[in-house]
Amino acid sequence: MHRERLQEKFLLLLCDPGVAIGLLTKDRFDELARARGVPVPRSFDWDMLSQIDGPVLAKPRSKSDWHHSPLQVRLFGDHSKALVFENGGAAMAHPSIAPLREQLVFQEYIRGDDRQLWSFHGVSDEQGKVLASFVGRKLRTSPPLTGESSFIEMVEDEELAAFGRRLAEQMPLKGPFKIDFKTDALSGRHFALEVNARFNLWHCLGAANGLNLMEVAYNYVVAGRRPPRLSYRTDTRWLYLPLDWRAYRALSRQGQLTLVDWVSSILFSRTVYNVFAWSDPAPLAMAFVRAFVRKVRKLFRLMMAWWRQWLSTAS
Repeated sequence: MHRERLQEKFLLLLCDPGVAIGLLTKDRFDELARARGVPVPRSFDWDMLSQIDGPVLAKPRSKSDWHHSPLQVRLFGDHSKALVFENGGAAMAHPSIAPLREQLVFQEYIRGDDRQLWSFHGVSDEQGKVLASFVGRKLRTSPPLTGESSFIEMVEDEELAAFGRRLAEQMPLKGPFKIDFKTDALSGRHFALEVNARFNLWHCLGAANGLNLMEVAYNYVVAGRRPPRLSYRTDTRWLYLPLDWRAYRALSRQGQLTLVDWVSSILFSRTVYNVFAWSDPAPLAMAFVRAFVRKVRKLFRLMMAWWRQWLSTAS
């Protein structure tokens, strides 16, 4: 919307307008992906759902201002990004789905757990040629299968990297991007789930493992420097501990993860954290301050409600 005005003042490397618009919402992305030959899960219209026997995924059409939005609060709950139903009929039978169906998209559910979720991260030039990239894998999400990343790692897999590069250049993507995709646990086929043309939390992990995509983008945009073929390590993982604790509890209730295995996966990993670093403790301190302020405000509201109720009965 403000591309021309921003380009007057800043050096930018952005996707073409048609591609950028196609990435804004789930239904637009589905149209863009199919037009460019990108494999994506089948989408279903509301009237088709009753005929779908296999698992169905319901997710928001758009996630702008997502956290604490009415749709998230009413339907998805804390941190969840989607809902999985046994079949289309079960999705239609959910009491909150029908009133909100215009805000949702429905797709086939790609079989597999969180370890089948991959992402391809990179920076491309003005022609859509990938300058540098890495492959990441989600180890755990909260809630499992449909939630936000809580424990992630980088992997070396040339087949997945080639798949990601092919998708990025077919669209084409320009500047920084992330492609989320999932491997069907039975067929082994990869399906693109989402594309974001921006920097994100994964780039902190990339830099910790020796591949700083933000530095690559800066050097290219400012100085025109193309990087040599870059390698990276995979020994450092990224952890969001409070969210990963929720992931563990959910997996434990399903009998999929023991406390010993969860603790071991964290203790025996080199780890960077979402807000904590010994060299910069201020973000964690501010997180505690904000949590404390929220609890004080909640307690104050409860006390005021009790006080008003007492006054009404006392009179």
